[in-house]
Amino acid sequence: MTAVETLLQPLSHLFSSNAPEALAYVRAISFALCCGLLLAGVLLTFLPIRTPYGRYASKGWGPTVPGIVDWVMHGSALLAVNFCVNRNDFGELTNGSALMLTLYCVHYVYRSFVFGFSVKSPKPVPVLVMMLGSGFCFFNSLCIARELTFLSPVATMLSVHFVVGLCLFLFGFLGNAYHDHLLIALRTSSHEEGYKIPHGGLFEYVSGANFFCEICEWIGFALCTGCASAWAFAFCTACNIGPRALHHHESYREMFGAKYPAKRRALIPFVL
Repeated sequence: MTAVETLLQPLSHLFSSNAPEALAYVRAISFALCCGLLLAGVLLTFLPIRTPYGRYASKGWGPTVPGIVDWVMHGSALLAVNFCVNRNDFGELTNGSALMLTLYCVHYVYRSFVFGFSVKSPKPVPVLVMMLGSGFCFFNSLCIARELTFLSPVATMLSVHFVVGLCLFLFGFLGNAYHDHLLIALRTSSHEEGYKIPHGGLFEYVSGANFFCEICEWIGFALCTGCASAWAFAFCTACNIGPRALHHHESYREMFGAKYPAKRRALIPFVL
C-alpha cells in the first residue's frame, strides 16, 4: 500500500466499487464542505471578521508560512485528481470527463504555480488558514474526480448545457487570469506604496472582478459535468470569495473615499 493509499484508508467508502455507496459518500463529503463554507460565508458577511491573509493579514492566528507556500499547497488538488484517475474503475475516461479534469488541473497549475510565483512579496499566511485551504482543495478534488472517473462521467460534449458551461468556464478562467494580471501589474507599475484603484475590464463595474470571474468559472464547470460535487464546489466558491469581494469593495471605499467610482459594485455588475 502506498503512502497516499494509507492516508486515504479512512475514505475507503469513497473508492468502493459499489457505485451507490461511493456516490453517497461523495455527496456526504460535498454536503459537509458546503455546510462549513456556508457558515464561514455568513460569519464573514455579517460579522467584522476577515480571513487573515493578503491585505487582511493580522497577528494572533498562530505561526505563519510564506505566502507562496500557501499557494503551492493548493496544488494538493492535482494529487487528488491524479490519484482518482489512476484508480479509475472503467479503465478509460470518457472524452468529456478527460477534458473537464484536464481543465480542472489547468486551473490549479495556474493558481498554485503561475499566479503564486507572479505575486510580488505575498504576505505570510497563518498555518491554520493554509491547512484549511489546502485540505478543502484536496477533499473537494477527490469528490469531483471520483464522480468524473467512475460515478458520473460526462457522457456527451454535444449537449447544450455542456457547450454553454464550457463557454462560461473559459470566460471565467481567462477573465480570472486577466484581472489577476491587472492587479499584479498595478502593484508593480509604480514605486508608490499602498493600494491603488484597479481599472480595466470588469474592474470598471465591480471591485471583485477576479472573484466574479472565478465564480462564473466553477458554475460553468458544474454545468458541463452535472456532478453534485461540482455544484457543491461552485456554491463553496461563492461562499468563500463572495464575502471577500464585499470586503475589498468596502476597503477601497474607505481608502479612496470620493475618488473611488461611485457606480462600481462589489461583485456582480450593476447588481451587488
